[in-house]
Amino acid sequence: MRHLVCAAGMAWLTACNVLDREEPIRVFARTIEGEGAKQVRAQVRLGAGELHIQGGGRKLLEADFRTRDPEPRVKYLVRDGRGELEIESRASGRRGGGDDRWNLRLEDTTPLNLLVVLGAGESRLDLKTVALERAEVKMGAGTLDLDLAGNYSSNVDVEVHGGVGQARIFFPKSIGVTIDAKGGIGSITARGLNKKDDGYVNAAYGSAKNEMRVRVRGGVGQIDLICE
Repeated sequence: MRHLVCAAGMAWLTACNVLDREEPIRVFARTIEGEGAKQVRAQVRLGAGELHIQGGGRKLLEADFRTRDPEPRVKYLVRDGRGELEIESRASGRRGGGDDRWNLRLEDTTPLNLLVVLGAGESRLDLKTVALERAEVKMGAGTLDLDLAGNYSSNVDVEVHGGVGQARIFFPKSIGVTIDAKGGIGSITARGLNKKDDGYVNAAYGSAKNEMRVRVRGGVGQIDLICE
């Protein structure tokens, strides 16, 4: 009986070691053509890791993924001239995908509606060259650098939902900016912006042809609003 118990214990330990063994980091590359879309709605969802998004792409999407999990799910469809792009992690619940590092490059000419959801980690979103119409960012825990300091040719709507950590948001000077910002347990600072009612505006607000309307809701941590 004692031998059976020992054998069962060894088998359990071996199984645990197999389950806890880390998978190697793998690199995946994906390129997506726009297929004639006149407008694109993109959703990016990463449970944990580092997310970098920027413009300047030659295709609708040029992506590099570093992950220990299976290749992220990338789906793109065009219907009635509107593209629907979805990028989602396949991280297992056991590992949580914390080693993921995604680099996404978007092209600059197609009007873009962007949703980014990050559970935990670091996000650097440089959107100043893309044809942005709307952006919504939901962060869990970590840091966010969101660069919106572009010379946009149309109105832009932005929503940022902060979690636990720090967020820095950079705004344009060439178009009017109005910001409705409220913090949770933390603080909000503003540089290069003027206080107006319960929010902030930049110097171009009220005189520029186009506007950026921003809604920021903080969680626990620091939010820096910068227009310089």
